[in-house]
Amino acid sequence: MRQSALIRTVWVISILLAGDAWAVSKGPSRARHKCTTVIAGKDATADGSVILGHNEDWGVYEVPLRWSPGKKHRPGAAMKLKNGQVIPQVEETYSFIWPAATCNGLNEVQVMIVNNYGSCRKELGRSQTGIEFAEFVAIVLQRSRTAREAVQIMGGLIDRYGYKCDVPCGDIFSVADPNEGWWIEITPAGQWVAQRVPDDSFVVIANSSRIGAIDPNDPSRFLVSANLVEYARQKGWYDPACGVFEYFRAYSEMGDESLRREWRGNCLLGGRTFDQDERLLAVVPARKLGPRDIMVFLRDHYEGTEYDLTKGYEKGSPHHTSERGICRMYTDASTVAQLRSWLPHEIGGVCWIAVGTPCSSAYIPYYVGVTEFAKPYAFLSDKYDRENAFWVFNSLENLVDQYYGEVTHDRVSDGTLQPGDIKAIEHVSRYWRDFEDKEFAMQEALEKVALELYRQDKSLAYP
Repeated sequence: MRQSALIRTVWVISILLAGDAWAVSKGPSRARHKCTTVIAGKDATADGSVILGHNEDWGVYEVPLRWSPGKKHRPGAAMKLKNGQVIPQVEETYSFIWPAATCNGLNEVQVMIVNNYGSCRKELGRSQTGIEFAEFVAIVLQRSRTAREAVQIMGGLIDRYGYKCDVPCGDIFSVADPNEGWWIEITPAGQWVAQRVPDDSFVVIANSSRIGAIDPNDPSRFLVSANLVEYARQKGWYDPACGVFEYFRAYSEMGDESLRREWRGNCLLGGRTFDQDERLLAVVPARKLGPRDIMVFLRDHYEGTEYDLTKGYEKGSPHHTSERGICRMYTDASTVAQLRSWLPHEIGGVCWIAVGTPCSSAYIPYYVGVTEFAKPYAFLSDKYDRENAFWVFNSLENLVDQYYGEVTHDRVSDGTLQPGDIKAIEHVSRYWRDFEDKEFAMQEALEKVALELYRQDKSLAYP
């Protein structure tokens, strides 16, 4: 990197913390909507939490961080959907947080939901009727006490009111609470199937179907729509004479791009190298996982593998190669939900959020008990605003992307230039790593004080 480029990078980082920046566009539109998710069971994590990590690759940052309060409703109340349908309202709804997109959310009892596009057969077409996905997520967050209950509510809503799916690929919703992780795969025709993540394992979900053989008689592991198998048989997608029913073989179309991301997650989080042809589903990690392990995966571009087409950034940014990595320029936000059963919900549920491309952004923690957010995260403007987190991190990610692998012979430490070769992305990532080191170092002490205050008076823990 030229000296002037380094200075510009340092300048952007310094003013980032002061709330000042300049805007750069995310670039031309491209194929998007292909998010990446990982769910780790409670026995696969270092502290016994269930962890759900997600890169939101919608391509258009949708909503600021905001708190949607719960409400009490009179008996017999109903709610009118956007499509005109009327459904019964529940007596009381839960509050929840929208983190960056209206297809993701975390409610007050630590139920987290995120969305990926799926990989259904194109013959299934599109569904223009039923509950649209953002409204669908909100209803489920308002009514769910557990991940299992969330899946059951999703299935019930689809069966009774239909699910609007205006793309032929279907949808995959990943759901987690402090005790369990599940994911549900939905077709445009209204069939659905859900599987539980084994407690001792993690599952990586990209945009291909992950569910194979199912046992409808084992609701501890599977939940399915009533006509799932029969519909596939009628369409000629499944012949009972050929053996056991496998959902992904009957309903989905495979994609190499998704399989690569799943393989990479299995290798990084599993702590060993797997054969891509294995297409493993649930993997037991070689060591217990923590939130930072998930963050490493969500920032990954296949570094150190044959799929790193930049050869260690020598050929520029990994965001612009033909190999689609996990971290992309159109990643609007990255979230890592840490859900813990041994703490009150207000303290046990924490969502680490990075705005924009996670490799050049910082994860900031927000707790379930927080009802007000820092101003830069609490609003969104259509045009550049230096007080807005999205625009500031957007500016930084574009600048880093321009000089990604360029090397300077100087580096900044404690505000002064010192000798030492370092690439632009390393300069920024080290800065955020040090920042996150301090955040994680403070977490235990902060939560200890919050818990003491909570036990004295719940209102003291959070303003």
